[in-house]
Formats: sequence, structure tokens, C-alpha cells
Amino acid sequence: MQIKILIPDSIFKKSELLVAVFMLIIGIIRIRKSFQTIPAKPIHSHSISLLAGFVHGIAGSSVILAIAFQKYTSFNQIILFLTIFGLGSILSMTLATFSIKVFIGKNIFNNNRITKILLLITGLICIFYALYIVRNLFWVG
Repeated sequence: MQIKILIPDSIFKKSELLVAVFMLIIGIIRIRKSFQTIPAKPIHSHSISLLAGFVHGIAGSSVILAIAFQKYTSFNQIILFLTIFGLGSILSMTLATFSIKVFIGKNIFNNNRITKILLLITGLICIFYALYIVRNLFWVG
């Protein structure tokens, strides 16, 4: 049984544009935080990061889904591919986060100056990445 589904290009573009908007918002928030006084024990807010990760996951998943439908012909093969890919993504992101925490260590995050520099750098990276996505969507692609 061959499965054929056409996913409109507009869906890919809209999901990528949504990622760009979230990256821009996160970048602005991080830059603003880099100029604020940081308390000795900062309060962590993970809701924006969680939401951005969710949106980014949707954007990436649409591409993976398209690849699965092009490469495999049976429903079982597609489900197996998506399951293995999903578990691999979860495992690799968990290991990456754990590695950052272990190898960089908690001490670096207790230094307010380093924390401010990291907030500024990551904020700028988020903004430049958002602009890169928008450039590719509207001027290159």
C-alpha cells in the first residue's frame, strides 16, 4: 500500500515564520535580562523556552514527516521511522543538556557577570537566527 500525501509549501513557511517570531521574542527577552540586575539566586522561567521548543519541534517535524512519506511506502515503516527519530531526538537533547550542565558546571551560572554575558550573546544569536530564517523565507527561498 503506497501512501501519498502532499503537504503544501505554505505550511512549512508558516511554521518556520512562527519559529522566527519566537526566536526574536526570546532574543529580545534575553538581551533585556542581560542589562537587568540579577539576584543571587535567579528565578527560572521555562514557559517561553518550552513554548519555543514546541513550535520549533512542529516546524522540524513537518520536514521529517515529509521525508518519511517520500522515503517509505507503508504506514508501519513511516511510524517506525518517526518513532526512532523521535526517541533519538529526545535522547540527544537530553544528553546535550546534561553535558552542558556537567561540563560547564553550576559555578559558571552563579557568576552574575558571566551570566549577563551569556544572556547577551544568546539573545543576539536568537535575533540573528530569526533574521536568517526570515531572509531565507522571503528573499532567498
